[in-house]
Amino acid sequence: MTSDLPTSTPTAPDDSFHVIPAAETFGHGSPEDIRFAEETFAAHGLTPEKTIALFAGGETELQDYAGFGAALAAVCQEQGFTVIALGSPREQGINLRNLADLGAPGIDLTGRTTVRQAAELVRRCRLAVGTESSLVHVAVAVGIPNVILLGGGLLGQAFPRSPLTTAVCLPLDCVGCGWQCRFTSPHCVRDVPPAVLAVAIRVALDCGRGEKPLVVVPDRSLWPGSPEGPGWQWFHGRFARESVDLITVGQRDGGLVMTTVIHPRRHTWGLPPTDANARRFAAARDCLQAAPADLPAVFQHQARALVQDSNTADLPAAPDEVVFLDEIRSGLGRGENDLHALNYRAAAMLYFRPHELEPWEPSRIPPWLVEDFVLWSIHAPGLFYEFGERDEYLRRMQAWLLFVRDLIRGTGDHALRQRLVALTSARLNLIPAYFASGNLRPLYAARGEIIESYLASLPLDFTPPPRSGARIRVGFLKNQWGPGTETYATLPLFQNLPRDRFEVVLYSLGATGSSAEVHCRSKADRFVVLPPDLMQQVDQIRRDQCDFLFFAINLTAVTHSLVLLAMFRLAPVQATSICSPATSGFRRMDVFFAGELSENQPAAQDHYTERLVKLPGSGICFDYSLRPPPSSYAISLAELNLGPATLVFTSGANFYKIIPELRRVWARVLAAAPDSVLLLYPFGPAWTDSYPASAFIRCFEDELRAAGVDPARVIMLRPMDSTSDVQKVMAITHVYLDSFPYTGATSLLDPLEAGVPPVTMAGACLRFGQGDALLRELGMPELIATSEDDYLRIATELARDPALLAARRAQTRERMAARPPFLDTERYCAHFARAIETLVSPPPA
Repeated sequence: MTSDLPTSTPTAPDDSFHVIPAAETFGHGSPEDIRFAEETFAAHGLTPEKTIALFAGGETELQDYAGFGAALAAVCQEQGFTVIALGSPREQGINLRNLADLGAPGIDLTGRTTVRQAAELVRRCRLAVGTESSLVHVAVAVGIPNVILLGGGLLGQAFPRSPLTTAVCLPLDCVGCGWQCRFTSPHCVRDVPPAVLAVAIRVALDCGRGEKPLVVVPDRSLWPGSPEGPGWQWFHGRFARESVDLITVGQRDGGLVMTTVIHPRRHTWGLPPTDANARRFAAARDCLQAAPADLPAVFQHQARALVQDSNTADLPAAPDEVVFLDEIRSGLGRGENDLHALNYRAAAMLYFRPHELEPWEPSRIPPWLVEDFVLWSIHAPGLFYEFGERDEYLRRMQAWLLFVRDLIRGTGDHALRQRLVALTSARLNLIPAYFASGNLRPLYAARGEIIESYLASLPLDFTPPPRSGARIRVGFLKNQWGPGTETYATLPLFQNLPRDRFEVVLYSLGATGSSAEVHCRSKADRFVVLPPDLMQQVDQIRRDQCDFLFFAINLTAVTHSLVLLAMFRLAPVQATSICSPATSGFRRMDVFFAGELSENQPAAQDHYTERLVKLPGSGICFDYSLRPPPSSYAISLAELNLGPATLVFTSGANFYKIIPELRRVWARVLAAAPDSVLLLYPFGPAWTDSYPASAFIRCFEDELRAAGVDPARVIMLRPMDSTSDVQKVMAITHVYLDSFPYTGATSLLDPLEAGVPPVTMAGACLRFGQGDALLRELGMPELIATSEDDYLRIATELARDPALLAARRAQTRERMAARPPFLDTERYCAHFARAIETLVSPPPA
């Protein structure tokens, strides 16, 4: 902070206030200066917590500011502060003028102290306020928070780089004049509104010390400008923007509003610009500069295609774009009634995801922006960057869906309702909601009502005929029956159903001819490929008169064709299970199957629109006999440049599950086990075929460095050609790290089959409790953590204690060899069969 400052100080007390002193000069005051300060405080009855130092004058009259008194008045009167005015004899007039405006006690010591005596006085104050003189550097040197008015003459050159400093500046296009002002008045000083300084003073008094200096700026709305005067212009050319925090103050509905300008982490990386950045930069510039009447056309031609590209808002900002980010956040803070509110909203859609900004009132969106606003509002973020972001996403997405639902229920604009319903139904992706900690039932119930409204013109309801056959006809509906996790989780439900009591019908949207499909067909009475048309599919299933219809696919992520089918009454009882990690929210979905261990809370039913039926144990079972054979994929410690003594942690958790809170804990695990690495294979095809891998890696590296861990200790494995190749990774793995809060189910089978002990987290609902439930069924609760610290403890104990690790590995192999319930397909199917018989009414006598 002081390495570039002069080390000499003048001896004359009348000009020593205008030479920047060396910080070490004031590290410890002389006995005489200390005594002077103590006697001064005693003589005036001052207490440090209620005293503010003021120095309103600068080196020249151009830097004198008469608004400090007005800025300090309210806080002094409300909180009982006394102000001490300090400075050289020339500054007495400006100091007295400010003291007169306080309306509170003030003491004038201008010209009556040396700079060292002033330093001791400042050291005893709660806050120092003034212009950019040596006294602000004194305040930093003695550890006192300070508010400084930065004029534009040498803007930024002598700014103390200390988190103790809150600077106020009016950024104009004439800054940097060296105090050779070409105007009749130094606008950069005299036109700073005292109300803005008052904001800065309250922030400095009320907020804790940050990590960077804080700059408070009156935004464009507080600078009327004139043809003869300077124009408003950001200060980014004078400050290293990333080195300061920023607050803007602007006009809002006749008053002032303070906006703390914080950008998402990706926008602070300072990555080199790409062609995509350049296109976005140009579109944002044109939207911000457009006259309100021209904005619709500008947006349509310059920005619309970019907004509709789901990757645009996720793209990190290049350094040149930061000025737009500050402008957008500041402008949005001025509210819906600002003349240029839509300019800022149009530009914001290019840089931010909805949950990163304050909510917008949907009814204020004009017709020309509605479609783009809807698509932007329901865009699923590719990655969570910040701690707590997952819960904010859920709050905002739920608020949006409830808004659309309430609009459907109302009697407003029919055309608008239809547009909102169609767009939301078709494009919604709720995968990011899985990781939030809240109850998902309101979210999915609203989604279900919206999709139902989308299909309202179709015959959704149907009264199935009474059951007539001796056997219960059970249908299982899936998009296709090839190898995959949903097939492996569904096969145990039907392959052992007693054929004297059950007739099994498998429905598919298409035939693949795969060996897995052939096997599934062999376990069913009929295999039906549904026609392509939705209503033809509905008619086909209704004609088949199933008594029980099971949806063996995820109904909660996106709106696919089987989601639309689930809106119809197709059978007397319609059910789903763990293929959907949360309630469907659909009115005609009657039953959700879970396990007593995976849904272990008394109020679990409150999370479901369906009737929750709990099967014994985990409620989970897999049949992996249909997995494809291994490929030629090969991996070894030597190939990874790892020595035989390296402890290998591994996780196959999907990319989406690896949220910031989890990355932070994994970084702590690596820090606590220095001779370890973490292997990841997060980009599997089960969730999507496209991942923002580079941003994910950059985020993880940030968290690793923050924990003091070399990012090279996390190794991203290339995608495997066969799911069976995972066992080759397990062969070099010592400890498996499960994800949380969304724990693993199918992903835990690989380490368990290889005898690798997994560390998982306890959870109270299905998506958070799968790993917990499986390990309890396995009889290994000692591997289930109950907190982040507990997770860290279990993982590091295994890493540090070879004997304990060996014992856990042997125990895992032993328990798996005993065929735990989650692999016992006969037992699991028997539980399921009894549940179906209870749910389906008996045939007439």
